[in-house]
Amino acid sequence: MKTNMRLMVLLLVGALSLYGAGCRRSNEHPVQAANEPTATDNNNKVLMQSDKDFLMDAEKSHMTEQAVARLAKTKTRNDDVKDYADMLEDDHTGALDDTVDLMKKYNVTSQASNMDQVRRDATSKLENLNGPAFDQEFINMMMMDHQKAIQKFQAQQSASQNDDIRDYAKDLLPKLQKHLDRATELQNKMNGAKKTTAR
Repeated sequence: MKTNMRLMVLLLVGALSLYGAGCRRSNEHPVQAANEPTATDNNNKVLMQSDKDFLMDAEKSHMTEQAVARLAKTKTRNDDVKDYADMLEDDHTGALDDTVDLMKKYNVTSQASNMDQVRRDATSKLENLNGPAFDQEFINMMMMDHQKAIQKFQAQQSASQNDDIRDYAKDLLPKLQKHLDRATELQNKMNGAKKTTAR
């Protein structure tokens, strides 16, 4: 009888020990799961090479538009073109700041040290032009540049796995489209003025 009693106590203690251990383990799992990085977290810590190339290209593009816009403000005598250049400079300066911030966050090499060369390359086609010839070439350049930029930003917004890159592209696309639309309007206005003068 005593042997049976001891056996029952031992079995009961063993069962309680197993139950307690099981409870501790079941409570540990949710904590571990909560602390484990998700796929989204990992995606936002590392950039694919395509994202890095996109940021470097965007930085150069913003520096180019900024430089060309500043040149236009000093050379044009057309108020519409000057207003357009003002908008370009403001928007691309802000966009350049955002781009550089992202590049710093992900340790992407900035091209700021080559800024003078980028400016020279950007303005070389326009420096020797004046008057309506300058305005026409400037607007044509802005149309082509912004068409290319919109395509690149749309493609990266769709392809990137990084939330920061997708948000960056999404936020800038409306401004790029606005720049293209305004350049198209100005080109049509200039062409209309040419036809009127020709008559």
